[in-house]
Amino acid sequence: MGIADIAWWARHVLTDDDTLVRFEKEIRARFGVRYCVFVSTGRAALTLALLALKTLDGGRRDEVVIPSYTCFSVASSVVKAGLKVRLADVDPATLDFAPGALETIDGSRVLAVVATNLYGLPSDLPAITRWAKGRGVFVVDDAAQCLGGSIDGQASGTWGDVGLYSLDKGKNITSIDGGILVTNSERIAAAIDDQVRTLPKCAPGESLIHIAKLLVYAALLHPRRYWLPNMLPFLGLGTTACRIDYPLAQYDGWMAPMGRRFFARLDAINARRIENAGRLMSDLPWGPYLDPIVPNPRAVPACLRFPMLIHPRYRDAVVAALCANGIGATASYPTAISDVLELRDHIRDGEREVVGGREVARRIVTLPTHGYVTLQDHERMVRSVTAVLGPGRGKHKAPSPELEARLLPGIDSAGLDEKQWNALIAGSETNTIFQTHQWTKSWLKAFGDQYEQMLVAVSNTAGVVGVAPLVVQRGLIGERLVRFMGDGKADYCDFLAVSDKPRVLEKIFDGIFAMRERWDVIELNNIPSESSTIELVRAICQRTGQRILVQDHFQCHRLLIRGHEDEALKIFNKAGLRRRQHYFERNGSLAFKDLTGTAVIPYLAGFFEQHVARWAGSKSPSLFLKERNRIFYRDLAVAMADKEWLLLSVVEFNEKPMAIHYGFNYNGTLLWYKPSFDVTYAKHSPGLVLLRHLLGYAIEQQRREFDFTIGDEPFKSRFTNSTRKTVSLKIFRGSGRFLLESLKQKLLSVVRGMP
Repeated sequence: MGIADIAWWARHVLTDDDTLVRFEKEIRARFGVRYCVFVSTGRAALTLALLALKTLDGGRRDEVVIPSYTCFSVASSVVKAGLKVRLADVDPATLDFAPGALETIDGSRVLAVVATNLYGLPSDLPAITRWAKGRGVFVVDDAAQCLGGSIDGQASGTWGDVGLYSLDKGKNITSIDGGILVTNSERIAAAIDDQVRTLPKCAPGESLIHIAKLLVYAALLHPRRYWLPNMLPFLGLGTTACRIDYPLAQYDGWMAPMGRRFFARLDAINARRIENAGRLMSDLPWGPYLDPIVPNPRAVPACLRFPMLIHPRYRDAVVAALCANGIGATASYPTAISDVLELRDHIRDGEREVVGGREVARRIVTLPTHGYVTLQDHERMVRSVTAVLGPGRGKHKAPSPELEARLLPGIDSAGLDEKQWNALIAGSETNTIFQTHQWTKSWLKAFGDQYEQMLVAVSNTAGVVGVAPLVVQRGLIGERLVRFMGDGKADYCDFLAVSDKPRVLEKIFDGIFAMRERWDVIELNNIPSESSTIELVRAICQRTGQRILVQDHFQCHRLLIRGHEDEALKIFNKAGLRRRQHYFERNGSLAFKDLTGTAVIPYLAGFFEQHVARWAGSKSPSLFLKERNRIFYRDLAVAMADKEWLLLSVVEFNEKPMAIHYGFNYNGTLLWYKPSFDVTYAKHSPGLVLLRHLLGYAIEQQRREFDFTIGDEPFKSRFTNSTRKTVSLKIFRGSGRFLLESLKQKLLSVVRGMP
């Protein structure tokens, strides 16, 4: 936060009346939620969520399960809602619920479980949700500290029956105070609205206090100024207290422009935090007196702070050394929840023996990760910790060993077999069918002779931890273009990195930039907009002086199903879809087949011919007019046969294929890819009959989402509730091409904006 941000806020707070409405709309669009409401603070948001659930439950259950070590506000919100605290112990290595901790709890009195995503480390929400669903317990996904984080590709805050984010000071983005409640449940949204409607509005005097805090906070954010909050206690910075007398109020709309400004930069803010956390994970002197807290390998953390565990004998000395060197280190929440005096009467009897929570409280230290942290600050952190732990105490090998990048002649030289390659993808941020070994090998077999492979593998002592699956292609005027393998066929592309992604990408691009004689432009298309790759590569280019353009590439419509089941069923049962299906049911026999494995192969020839006929005479002739494409799709079907990732869906009318879809069922997502239909029935929309069947299949199979993949065809928006974008990164070796491409993009932007 700087002077420019304050000036921008001042201008917009006086001129924009609808900032909060737009902010709410952007939250709903980004996270794919139907309902969103702003309130005064993050802890007020949690209290109101619990009050709404309590109302819906009718008062039958009165306990809320929370981690044994977490922010005190979580427990105080439970108490303020008139409920009892039920503790489940944490695993010090992850700060998440300890394995088996939830299973020991009798859920008969439990209203809700709160996942707290502490310090921006996403909790294992899939496991928590499974436990809760089997017991009829509500899930509150408290992402107050994890805005922008995700696990298994789904945003933190959106896993539960209700989720929340915080805009309070000290969070990844802030408007000084503020809480955001999100849900996809109409019943829960109505119950929350009933609560919020009765809350007092923010008074003008309170708004003036927020403005004063905003100005002071902007001045104090730099790590070297963290000693000042102790002299300004009204800010509440750097303090930990358990209070239940906090007010519940509506959001201060005057602060909305600041929150909205930072929300637009959330990906860049989090990418910088992830980068800073990655350096600390790499360089701190890990050993018997210093242990890392490791994010879930399936998660993308938001890295609000960098937590670590230090032997109790040395913890205070480490904190003192860090503070003496101008670093805002803290021992965080000083006790386990069971030992907070103000809460002792509100915790269920017999649940004070929380070994993991107390160990964390004795050992934890957190370090700043925000954008003001410089390389010099980083070096001071590492030196301060090493100076206290010293040789023979903490100077041991780091959990992230030195990385080495190697240029390989091809995919078969990567030292990874199919199983190892796919395991690498499973731990990567982008995990789609288009990164799999089967897809990549099939694409190379069909099209590889048109490219020169440029595959960069990054390894540590344990093996390969990252891969850049790239090729070099000649452009229209002979320029050498570096692209992802599969570009042109793959709807989503990205680098593979199972851990320490910032350092992995640095190694990859160090290697590519060292081979400048082999390329003219690096053109990386179809990167999912939520991938940290975008901001990490932008930051690498800024540091190394490379010229880069970042552009939106494609719109991707999708139907979110998990957590949106009612909405998905409404779309499935749309009158237009049912009417098309009923026509064929009345006029003949209609049947559906969903084929996987080797059962797909006999249908492919008919699918190719139907697709050719479907697009004959149009502006976009069928890709299957080219034998090379048929070879690719056949080889892909064979390669994926044992995995059953390929799903060929056939609609038969009077025992003949009327419509066919070649798609994928992978990683909880059903992907719309290549549909076709018999043009004989075109006026009765057989494609919509096919689509309805696929939507029903995805709902029945409890897929996370139905992904229409790239392309903004008008029909897609009628059957979806969310969109994502893919992004293109272009890095230029020479200034001439960079200037020409920049001019081209500006001209296109002007043309698109013309009436």
